[in-house]
This record gives sequence, C-alpha cells and structure tokens, in this order.
Amino acid sequence: MVLYAAADLIWATKIKATADALGVACRPVRSLEMLEARLADTRPVAVLVDLDKGEDGLALIARLRDERAGEREKAIRVVAWGPHVAKELSLIHI
Repeated sequence: MVLYAAADLIWATKIKATADALGVACRPVRSLEMLEARLADTRPVAVLVDLDKGEDGLALIARLRDERAGEREKAIRVVAWGPHVAKELSLIHI
C-alpha cells in the first residue's frame, strides 16, 4: 500500500494511474486525521508528499518521523517533492 498527499488533482491522477498500472494499492491522505485512519487500517510501505501542500504536507512527514512514532511508522518510506523554485523549502531538513 502506498499513501499519497497531492496538492492538486493532476498529481493525484498521475500517482493513482501509475500505481494502478503497476498493480500497487494506493490511497490518498488529505489531512493528518486521514493519515491516522490509514495507518490504523492499512500497512503502507511508502507515503508520497507534495510539498505544495505546505504545512499540511510537512505535518504528515513530521508525524511519521516524530520520536514518538512506532517502529512500523518509522519504517515507512517518505518521498517528498516540490517545485524547483521553492527556495524556502530547500532549507527544511527532515
């Protein structure tokens, strides 16, 4: 299972279509609450985060990398992407 948080419908559609083509289960997460629900009912191996989601996207990453996160959450791969012109995001260390 792969979870994804995309800022716009174009990215969400591309992610979902690629996952479907590869036969990989894929579900969206639009908020921290939705991430918690997905973590409770699935065993994701990766979370894809569009950094254009701003603070919401960063909160998802922080939840998975928080020192209080369990080993299962810490083992989830996080892939984040954003526009090359977002200089302020390039200073974030996750």
